[in-house]
Amino acid sequence: MFANLAKKTKSANEVKHFNTACIFFANSSIEAKINEWVSLAQACYIDEPNSFCHSLSPQLIKKLKLSEKWDLIASNGNGTLWNNSIEPFQSYELISSLRNELIHYKGMLLPKDEAPNRKIKGLMNRFGIKSNSTFIEDDCSGWVRDLLNYRELGLWVAERTEDFSGQILTLLDSGT
Repeated sequence: MFANLAKKTKSANEVKHFNTACIFFANSSIEAKINEWVSLAQACYIDEPNSFCHSLSPQLIKKLKLSEKWDLIASNGNGTLWNNSIEPFQSYELISSLRNELIHYKGMLLPKDEAPNRKIKGLMNRFGIKSNSTFIEDDCSGWVRDLLNYRELGLWVAERTEDFSGQILTLLDSGT
């Protein structure tokens, strides 16, 4: 919904807001789906207290990074281990990096068309995003505005997230 709104709105300010919402929700939705999988698996195996699913205590799940949870589950079910150099993990890592940069934004001034890390720089290059600012007097812009103003960003984030979400059970291939 936010991706479509970002593409259709006439307001540049709304494009930024909708794209930001896509990034924040995308990241959260994947982690929520993994956590939900753990809860459902535990409920399904409630009569088997010694099962693998019951070893995944809520305290453990809270402490682990998503990739660690993933590998723990996938290794038990003969699934695909987390590999951030292949899809869909690569896109998730990129969206996660973008989310983290936005949430923990430091406001660092960077040279024109630069980004805080190579993942985000690569994304900007993929979309051909270049700053129109001259960086003279008040005409300046940063990577945040340049990227979030790109109307197609939300669609890309939504597509990558839906793709990953649709593959989760197949990739985990869990027999627990």
